[in-house]
Amino acid sequence: MSKRVQTAKLLPVWVAISAVVILAGAILLGLLGFNYGADVPSSKRFEVTYDTVVTIGEDTEEQLQKLCEDTFADNGLVVIEKHVYTMTGGGAVEYVFAGDADMDALEAAKTAVETALTDEDGIYADADTSVSFHEVERQYFTEATWRGAIAIAVGAVVALVYVGVRFGVGKALAGLIGAVHDSLFTLAVVVICRIPVFGYAPVLFAAFAMFISLMLWGFVCAKMRTNFKDPAYVGLSAAEAVEESRVSALRPVLGVVVVTALAFALLGGLATAGMRYFFLPALIPVAVGTYSSLVLVPAIYAQFKKVSDRIAAKRKRYDYGKGKKSDKTETA
Repeated sequence: MSKRVQTAKLLPVWVAISAVVILAGAILLGLLGFNYGADVPSSKRFEVTYDTVVTIGEDTEEQLQKLCEDTFADNGLVVIEKHVYTMTGGGAVEYVFAGDADMDALEAAKTAVETALTDEDGIYADADTSVSFHEVERQYFTEATWRGAIAIAVGAVVALVYVGVRFGVGKALAGLIGAVHDSLFTLAVVVICRIPVFGYAPVLFAAFAMFISLMLWGFVCAKMRTNFKDPAYVGLSAAEAVEESRVSALRPVLGVVVVTALAFALLGGLATAGMRYFFLPALIPVAVGTYSSLVLVPAIYAQFKKVSDRIAAKRKRYDYGKGKKSDKTETA
């Protein structure tokens, strides 16, 4: 059995790297906040739908768009975006305005466009048209992301309790430290890389980082539970025993990571634009959890085990000495 103690020896390096990244993320979060580029800002939308009577006319659609845009200009409205849709039996044109666009101006524009479209002498007299406008709130998926974050956080708590009951308090404490670290590290990467997010997505990513961290750490704990019963581990130091178990856990941990990453990448590639903003950034907590469960947390637990082994050795010597003294007394 080869001796591997590099992971535990390099604990100050891992801590330094994490401290730099998390501190940089905290500073940028205070200065710039999260990049809510995936969020839909509040807006007001003006839509005109029409049937094939309009679409088959010569330049009729273009003239309808010009009518709308001239009307907006007359009412002091500034168009941010324009979308033209082709639908079965006709089409539609949608204009997007800022969230603070004047409602009275939009109402006046709606009345003017409707009047022009229903004019008996106009080119749209025989067409079936509809004019409407509505307001779009700032965030989408807000409730879904919040509920998802709560569900995953509950899963992380369950995983932590399982580790504590199944493998011991020391491993649970090391796992908790790793989980908190992973949530902060994930958020720092999201902020530093300016990854677009929406709604409560940062909370969701933090909760998922804690869950994946504890889940992967559970695989390492299972290996340690089995290996520490092997007589070959009796003569090893705490750092060596943890290192051997960490190495033997590489295959199952990396297997889970590869399957999870491929699933998220596939779902991100096939999902709609909105869902893609969740699945692809979710690869960050997977990567952070892999690093943490295979490098950082084992190095932390090695320190706990060193103290635990020292206490156990002292207790064993004390109990042994006490027993010997008791035997001498009885003989006398």
